[in-house]
Amino acid sequence: MKNESEKLDIITAYKELGSYRGAGDVCGTSHKTVARVVAAFEADGGAGLSKGRAELVRNYEDVRELVGAKVAVTAARDQRQAAAPGRPCGWV
Repeated sequence: MKNESEKLDIITAYKELGSYRGAGDVCGTSHKTVARVVAAFEADGGAGLSKGRAELVRNYEDVRELVGAKVAVTAARDQRQAAAPGRPCGWV
C-alpha cells in the first residue's frame, strides 16, 4: 500500500519521465505499481494534476496607481537623504 504522498510522487515522476519503468526506478517501486497508481489516478478524473494549474485572480489592479505613487515618493525621499550634506557616505 502506498500513502497519498507516495502516490503523488509516482504520478509526478510518470508525468515527467513518461515511462512506468523510469518512474518506478526514481520512486523505488516496480513498474507494475506505477501502472496501477497511474490507472487509478486517471480513472478518478486526474484530480487536477494533468490539467495544469488554474489561473490566479489578482486583486491589485485597483490600487496599482496608488502604490506606484507611494513608491515614487519614497524613492525621492531616499535620494534626498542620501544626497544631504554632512551625512556619512552610504547613510540613508
